[in-house]
Amino acid sequence: MNIEIDYIDSPPCYVLTMGELTLMFETRDEAEEFIRFLRGSDDEEKNVKD
Repeated sequence: MNIEIDYIDSPPCYVLTMGELTLMFETRDEAEEFIRFLRGSDDEEKNVKD
């Protein structure tokens, strides 16, 4: 599944998109932590596109 994290200015936040699911986070770290939670891992994989 393609996972992307993009910054938007209004409202200022990071938008995480996975397929048809879109979620908003205050920080990029929160978005990446959510991805690690879903994958069931705590490692620092960088499989996320900017």
